Amino acid sequence: MGVFSRRFVERIDVLQVRVRVTDVVGDSHERVLDCMRGSREECNVPGAEPVNE
Repeated sequence: MGVFSRRFVERIDVLQVRVRVTDVVGDSHERVLDCMRGSREECNVPGAEPVNE
């Protein structure tokens, strides 16, 4: 989504983007994207397995 400064990451706990679309047959689909996922140092260790929640 973007590049966050260290100060931003330290101050913001949750940043989510909600995407809602309606397809051609009228079905609605919604996704919530966690923009802070992987931005903290303890989650961003080289060689570590990604966390899938």
